Order: sequence, then structure tokens, then C-alpha cells
Amino acid sequence: TAQYDMTMLNYAVSGSSFAGGDRGQFPMVDRCRDLPENDTLDFVILQGGSNDWSHSVPMGTPDSCDTETFYGAMNYLLDYLEALYPSAAIVGFSPWISSGIENAEGYTQQDYTDAMLRLFAERGLPYYDASDAETNGMYLNRESFRAEYCLRATDWYHLNPVGHAVFVPIIAQWLESTLYQVHTDRFYDLGTASEELRSTATALVNAGILSATSA
Repeated sequence: TAQYDMTMLNYAVSGSSFAGGDRGQFPMVDRCRDLPENDTLDFVILQGGSNDWSHSVPMGTPDSCDTETFYGAMNYLLDYLEALYPSAAIVGFSPWISSGIENAEGYTQQDYTDAMLRLFAERGLPYYDASDAETNGMYLNRESFRAEYCLRATDWYHLNPVGHAVFVPIIAQWLESTLYQVHTDRFYDLGTASEELRSTATALVNAGILSATSA
């Protein structure tokens, strides 16, 4: 937070599921009502899904409003967060790579990841696919990786301090470039540049001197 001169508000609770009901645990659909109003937030990260899988929360359907299902809980949370923080970018963060084990509902963790990413994409919201190890290099499906970077070699969910140190610059760069694109839809490659350079580029565009292109 010091590097980016930012203030982080952390309302995470370990073990939380998105969904409520008999299979939910510390459900976010309930806890979100305790979030404070704040019109200065730049972005809100909604991270979860692994605990819904481990507690065999029913998947539901993409248009569901049933907060005891995974889709329904996500729809409720996204509607609530967008209404509470209308000026903030709502960002999804998926579970890590799946072990492939099925829960009592017959779903793997990857199924919950795919559902989450689908819903964010359909709503046009940015999301980080943490299960894409080929892109982020976080191979939690490898025991040797977990032994070095997770709390235990058997832990597929929690990075240790060394793992966090490795991942911080990866997610920071993604947030910078992605959220800058969210707000301006221009100069995706300048996401990590200085504010002076970004504002100069914007001024040149506004003056008709410079054009932003997809390339």
C-alpha cells in the first residue's frame, strides 16, 4: 500500500463462502450489509469461490437470485456492491487452480471458477483468473510449488509470505493496467506509466494530436 500511496480496507473473513443457507459459511451475502458507505473507493475486489466448492454449495443458474446458490449469491453481491459503490470498479478474483476433486454436488473447484468468470464477463466487469497458471506462474497444482510457496505442501489455497511476495508484483501490474483501461478504455499499455505520462497522452488526444489505437 505504501508503494502506491493507497489505503486498503480489508473485510475478508477466512473460510467465507459467497452463498448463504445451510451450506454457507460466514456468507458474504450476509456480511456485505456491514460494509460502510464510501464514495472515494477506486475499486473493490470480490474474491472467493473455493469455500463454496468445499461446502458443496449448489451451482444454480446464471440468472438466479437465490442466495443459497453460487450464481444467485454472486448476482446478489454484484448488484449490492454496484449500488453501494457506484463510482468504484468491481473486480473479480477467482479461486486458484483446481485439484480436480469433485464435491458432493459433482462439481470441481474449476466449475465454480468458470461460473464466476462467466458472470463477470457477461456483466462486463473485470476479473482476474487466478486459475490460469500458465499466465501468472502460480502452479498450485504442483507439490514442489506448494512446498515452497504455500503454507503447507498439501495446501492448495493459501500462499505463505514468500508466495505472496512473488505474487504481489504480478497482481499489482494486472490491476494497474486493467483498471486504467476500465476507466479510460485507452492506452492499455500505459497502465504502469507515471500519472504525468498518462495525463500528457490524454491531453494530446483531446487536442487531436495523438490517436489511441487497439495496436
